[in-house]
Amino acid sequence: MKNKLYEQDFNLWRESIIEQIKEHRFNNIDWEHLLLELEHMGKVRKTVISE
Repeated sequence: MKNKLYEQDFNLWRESIIEQIKEHRFNNIDWEHLLLELEHMGKVRKTVISE
């Protein structure tokens, strides 16, 4: 289910992750995709700052 939500509706997936973190519900977080997104954000930010 977690992977399907990420693939089908990114914004809903993101909102779901935010809510889970706020409520300290860490067991059901889609860690795989969350880590990918955080890595991507870091790369994008590094590129923007370098320009």
